Amino acid sequence: MKFIYILVLLLFQLGLFGQKIINNDSIGDINFNMKHYEKAISDYSKALLSDTNNFMTFYKRGNAEYEIHQYKEALTDYNKAAKINPNFANTFNNRGNAKRNLKDYYGAIKDASKAIELDTTFSMAYNNRGISKRYLGDYEGSLKDHLKAIELNPSDPMPYTNIGNIKSTLHDYDNAIKFYNKAIELNPNDGMAYINRGRAFFLKRENSKACSDFKKAYELGITLAAKMIELYCK
Repeated sequence: MKFIYILVLLLFQLGLFGQKIINNDSIGDINFNMKHYEKAISDYSKALLSDTNNFMTFYKRGNAEYEIHQYKEALTDYNKAAKINPNFANTFNNRGNAKRNLKDYYGAIKDASKAIELDTTFSMAYNNRGISKRYLGDYEGSLKDHLKAIELNPSDPMPYTNIGNIKSTLHDYDNAIKFYNKAIELNPNDGMAYINRGRAFFLKRENSKACSDFKKAYELGITLAAKMIELYCK
């Protein structure tokens, strides 16, 4: 994988992909896609030195910062991107996610709503708004948003997981499990869906099923599952 990454960079720099010289913004895209987020941030920062009015580069740097949990820095870059281009729905959606991680749930809802205003088919924005509503205890509004997200994109597992979380919070464990089942059907490698379903099974006192889910989550790389196994599966 590292060899391929270096080869792609060299090919770009040599102009073998139809460009004489690869610019820093494009190198940032490569590093971002390779999950080299700190390198991507550095590349986007260099690109912005020569083009301080490129909203997309601010947006992409914000995305890289978000991926390494630099939410305040991401928020600053999303603000700049939105100021330059106030009509790009993704900026508001992603800025809302940064605000949610900073526990500004009202701000997150406002940004998700703006994203939906700009693109009424933006299923992810409905899903993200629903998450913030759930954190504020607006379960009815949250459920409505997640159902809309499913209507727009029924193959996305996230709204199903989030409805499962609402049902679990309301102690409706049977229906929570049904929604977690659907999320897992759509994405069998979603470790958090297994953790959440395992918790629902545990609260139903179905410990063997709970432990099976915790173990599966651990196999999928969810470190939290180790603690659940230690506490409940011996």
